[in-house]
Amino acid sequence: MKQLSVVITALLLLSNLLLFSQKNYSKCGVVEHTQRLIEQRPEYALQLQQAEQQIQNWLATYQPPNGSNRATQDTICVVVHVVYTTNQQNISDAQVFSQIDVMNQDFARENPDTINTPVPFQTIAGALPYHFQLARRDPFNNPTNGIDRRQTTVTSFTTDDKVKANSTGGLDSWDVTTYLNIWVCNLTGGLLGYGEFPAGTPSNTFGLAVDYQAFGTFGTAVAPNDGGRTTTHEISHCFDLYHIWGDDGGACTGSDAVGDTPNQADATSGCYTFPHTDACTTTGNGIMYMNYMDYSDDACMNMFTQGQVNRMNAGINNFYPGIVNSIGLQPTVPSVDAGISKIISPNGNSCSAQVNPAVELKCFGSIPLTQVNILYRIDNGPLETYTWTGSMTTGQTAIISTLNFSSTTNGQHILQAFTSNPNGLTGDNSTANDTASVSFVVFLTGLPLPYNEGFEDTTFPSHQITFGNQDGGETWIRYTTANHSGIACTRLSNFWYDAGGTYDDLILPNLNLATMTNPRINYARAYTYYDNTATQNDSLQIMLSADCGVTWNTLFYSGGDDLKTANPSTNSWRPANETQWAHDTLDLAPWANEQNVIIKFRNIGYYQNNLYLDDVNVLGDSAVVIINGVNEMASGSISVYPNPATSQINIDWQNSSLQIKNIEMLNVVGEKVWEKKSFTGKLVSIDVSKWAKGVYFIKSNTSSGIISKRIIIQ
Repeated sequence: MKQLSVVITALLLLSNLLLFSQKNYSKCGVVEHTQRLIEQRPEYALQLQQAEQQIQNWLATYQPPNGSNRATQDTICVVVHVVYTTNQQNISDAQVFSQIDVMNQDFARENPDTINTPVPFQTIAGALPYHFQLARRDPFNNPTNGIDRRQTTVTSFTTDDKVKANSTGGLDSWDVTTYLNIWVCNLTGGLLGYGEFPAGTPSNTFGLAVDYQAFGTFGTAVAPNDGGRTTTHEISHCFDLYHIWGDDGGACTGSDAVGDTPNQADATSGCYTFPHTDACTTTGNGIMYMNYMDYSDDACMNMFTQGQVNRMNAGINNFYPGIVNSIGLQPTVPSVDAGISKIISPNGNSCSAQVNPAVELKCFGSIPLTQVNILYRIDNGPLETYTWTGSMTTGQTAIISTLNFSSTTNGQHILQAFTSNPNGLTGDNSTANDTASVSFVVFLTGLPLPYNEGFEDTTFPSHQITFGNQDGGETWIRYTTANHSGIACTRLSNFWYDAGGTYDDLILPNLNLATMTNPRINYARAYTYYDNTATQNDSLQIMLSADCGVTWNTLFYSGGDDLKTANPSTNSWRPANETQWAHDTLDLAPWANEQNVIIKFRNIGYYQNNLYLDDVNVLGDSAVVIINGVNEMASGSISVYPNPATSQINIDWQNSSLQIKNIEMLNVVGEKVWEKKSFTGKLVSIDVSKWAKGVYFIKSNTSSGIISKRIIIQ
């Protein structure tokens, strides 16, 4: 397809991916997968454009090799993750080997069906100067045949990358900078596979997924996808090739960023007779329907062009050069290797000072593990030692929950755990997996009000927020392409999340509602659904617990039409303006005297559309201070007027015996915008005429405690 200028190419490729993405998947799901990554990580769109510029710069100085006629071949290290539910889906090693053979033939242009390449296209056919080989060493220096297997309860997968993580029923990637990762599984909805474009920054989901019925050349492979060409196609996306028709919906204006491929209207299927023309190439040799980047039947595909080969070479060398001739190709010797694969407990916030540590011990080595010391400590406290004995072979794990418990104080802490002396030795084969740590917060009493969260902090989650992720898949993210105020909000991507009723919780830190009178929570939300004929809809539930999560009270529950704030959308939706946000206030008066409550926002997803939250505030009317051991209302101790204000705010405590140590003004996201530490009298005036309109909080540190008041600047 015609090649455009660098900037135009990058922008058109990206706009085509966005414009023609749908919820109904096609033979290749790269468009849907790319759109999903852009929705989840808005910076990914810019990274794709920057990657395109980098590719073009490299190609401007690149001297292509002489096809496959070279003295030596560089080798790409491959790992195949087989994720299966039924025995049929657990494809054989021999079927995997057949796919590796196809890859080596196709990319080197040594495939027997090169004789089917039309004569006019033979002169521009190209060969990639790399060989593919299954890994011989895993990331933990254990010997491997390059095939990683797991039986799962997840019956099918799609473009949401769940197959690429243990936590969602799949298998974690091996180091993407060292191995080319391929996942083979049961893909749903007619989807044969999808690859991930490189974008400059290594991604732990980089690689390709292929349906078990379109992988290899026999066994479970089913015609017309039994030639291994689906994998050839998807690997090419990972090396930065686009579909040959440019994903422009037949407009003839798109580009695959390669100069020697004919312009093509849309994907083809089946197998045409040469020459075949279409609306974009109406004469001459017609379109290149036999190209691996089309949708033709496997038996019809047989070539890359030299321009495509050059571009793939650029993709490998610029973004993932470490997969070439990597250490994963080198055999390893038997080893003793033990490590802490995860910390089970503590997990998140705690209401108790007592911590009961629990860790997962794993045998990473090829020699069975019979004994190991587990050392652990909280913060910089003394080390505790537990000696495990038993029998554990490669890859096996054991939960160790018999460690001595420890006492902690209110606040943030770190638990560290690590292994030593496996099988009585002074060291093991790899120390990288020996140590694990987890941060947790103990709330013996909750944080004082007000609590404000606007999701402006680039670290997410921040401000002691934690998550509850039922299936380990999609969850809340910080999102900067929409917001109610500021520059960010949080979003749950139900549009991409075929969750089937699973829930994801966003949990606020423990709060002390007794520090202000008339406590309440307010927040902004935005939502619409995809299909109003669905029998089940996404829902938002807000809950409160006053007994450290043992029981929960529902404050809010809504879904479907009752939850929506905009018209239904069949695209991945985001609010366009203030009118598409709703504002809720929930009364917390029944728990006004509780000093340790937990509030959580729960998304219950049914694959409809996206839910957004912003400007979450838990506040009250005035502070409660302790005077002589008795709760006293602080209202009247400090006066703030006028409220609302337009130009000036007065803070007055002339009729009070309180001593003011300092006064701070905080915006709605908790950022300090003004402070005063010294006083000549008992009246302070603040010029707010140039301040942004909105809600602010005055926080006064007094001789009797902290007093907070809410004000509005109009």
